[in-house]
Amino acid sequence: MGHLPAQPLDPIRTGARDGGFTLVELLVTMAIAGILLAIGVPSLQSFLADQAAAASADELAEGIRLARTEATKRGISVTICASQNTSNATPTCSQVGDDGWLTGWIIQDSAGNLIRVQNPMRSISTVASNSQAQIDFLANGMTPTGAVTFVLTPVGDSNSQRLRNVAVNAQGRVKITKGGV
Repeated sequence: MGHLPAQPLDPIRTGARDGGFTLVELLVTMAIAGILLAIGVPSLQSFLADQAAAASADELAEGIRLARTEATKRGISVTICASQNTSNATPTCSQVGDDGWLTGWIIQDSAGNLIRVQNPMRSISTVASNSQAQIDFLANGMTPTGAVTFVLTPVGDSNSQRLRNVAVNAQGRVKITKGGV
């Protein structure tokens, strides 16, 4: 049995071609990618704004819980307050409520001992707190300043569903809710 000599394939007849994309295939792929990006980017921005609001609300709630816990543990009053100078060596409470919390807060006991310093909130445009600049906790964990609710609005938020509410009741318990009050 004889073998036939190998013949080169004719690319026109067999449909074979060099590996690569045609210009039309590349343009179709780019058009599809553009459509997917146009759909996905606003959703991603919305997701990131929602996560930023949740993270900032969690940080504030954790700070309030720490202040209450330290008051009961130490058996003395503890204050969490907005601070305009958290980067100083000895930060102090400010009298600025609402957006004053954006620049950070401190927790200190009634003897003036600093417990924690919190840096400014990230990706939050406003904090509404009925001008409440501080929350005091008694040794029993209750707050004589009464209930307060902080409403955190993410940067660029046009949807009240991304707002976060951090509510502190008179017993000092903290609750985070999502959406407008």
